[in-house]
Amino acid sequence: MSKVRNRVKHRLKSLGWPALAGGGLVIFAAIFYALAVIPSISRLEQVRQETATVRESLKKMAQQGMEGGNDQKSRLVAFYNFFPTMAAAPDWLEKIYAAAARQSISLEQGEYKLLGSSGDRLAAYQINFPIRGSDLQTRNFVAEVLNSVPVAALEDISFQRPAIGGSAVEAKVRLMLYLRVD
Repeated sequence: MSKVRNRVKHRLKSLGWPALAGGGLVIFAAIFYALAVIPSISRLEQVRQETATVRESLKKMAQQGMEGGNDQKSRLVAFYNFFPTMAAAPDWLEKIYAAAARQSISLEQGEYKLLGSSGDRLAAYQINFPIRGSDLQTRNFVAEVLNSVPVAALEDISFQRPAIGGSAVEAKVRLMLYLRVD
């Protein structure tokens, strides 16, 4: 065993520092490939599959729009049919509360107001939330709501940092849910 060790030491000394640096770079490259490149390749494949799914959905929607007619009246009917009815409001609110829970945000004092007149075909359901948490939690909450609730729109958001050096912020978020009046 000591003979082998001595031979290895002698070979390393004879190769010099450039060979050692090259060997170290090869080892670093292998570790980097295993830890960074391979996961990125799998994530890229996942994004490609999601993109293909979205493209198929868009194609189906376009075909349904063409089958339903291309005149102004049928396009207007298809537009209004995109929006869920007022009866679906609790389901959408549940998705908003679930997004808040995933970001560890408590939505305790929400203000809810239904906007719209009697002749309107769409109603706006205005929701105001005061939020306490980090800036990142608040931004992630808003992003998740806008991605998971297609009938939601961010109308207003304001941030206030109570302490200059603190990480916590107080935010006021105003969301609108657009729902069909039947």
